[in-house]
Amino acid sequence: MRMEQLDTANDLYINGANVRMGIDFLTLHDMAIDANNAKVPSFSIFKRYYGDEYYSHKMINDVFTLKSPYKDFGTTQRVIIVQRSLQYLVVQMRLLSHLYSSYYSCGKLLPYIL
Repeated sequence: MRMEQLDTANDLYINGANVRMGIDFLTLHDMAIDANNAKVPSFSIFKRYYGDEYYSHKMINDVFTLKSPYKDFGTTQRVIIVQRSLQYLVVQMRLLSHLYSSYYSCGKLLPYIL
């Protein structure tokens, strides 16, 4: 990635584009650092493995800022790391956090319905 492309991708990650959710904005960065991710049981495994609560954001940010070990990676490798991190770490954890929240909400309402 040339520097301009890297900066554009980072800007989209942090600020998004057309990302209104009601009156708030929701970006991929917001999803990566969402406190609701901690509701997912497997979150603690990822947190422990990567050594950071914001593991996906840290990895993506390190690629964008060319920190070690990513500074020596080729363009294709950096693109793949960002894409896969967004696909498998950020978006899936967001989906799971919503599923668990829905499940627990339904469980709390169940005694009142029956």
